[in-house]
Amino acid sequence: GRDHYHGRIWRITYKGRPLVEPARIAGQPIPKLLELLRTYEDRTRERVRAELRDRDRFEVKKELDRWVGRLDEGDAEYEHLLLEALWVYQGHNLVDERLLERLLHARDHRARAAATRALRNYRERIPTDQALAYYRGQVNDVHPQVRLEAVVALRHVKDPGAADGVPGAF
Repeated sequence: GRDHYHGRIWRITYKGRPLVEPARIAGQPIPKLLELLRTYEDRTRERVRAELRDRDRFEVKKELDRWVGRLDEGDAEYEHLLLEALWVYQGHNLVDERLLERLLHARDHRARAAATRALRNYRERIPTDQALAYYRGQVNDVHPQVRLEAVVALRHVKDPGAADGVPGAF
């Protein structure tokens, strides 16, 4: 049942297009790693976040705060870069509530949905009444993906009034 004439396929590439050069990540300074978060390749960004998790959390936070402050709001990738920063904070178990709130109100529904999921992961770190206020906004979002993330997150809230304001809740 195997094609013994052509052999195995080891790599599939687009003809005439060069292969992606792997980024140098290990041992790089934190500012350079943060700039690699702009890379198109998901795997590179995942590796960068993993490298940053292994670094000193206070150094990473200091550089990350500086990096976020320098981001250009006119950049088409602005909200995605804010999400990358949020995920780096999460990797160090740090909460930047201003950044989280900014992303909960982002223009891009994917950023709002990801921020809603991050809020669920922060549930022990943000006061319940504040988290519920955020969830009530998200559960009434115009995009179904954001609403779904909010409803899923509300499953984890131990407050009996968590479902109040949820459309269709009884």
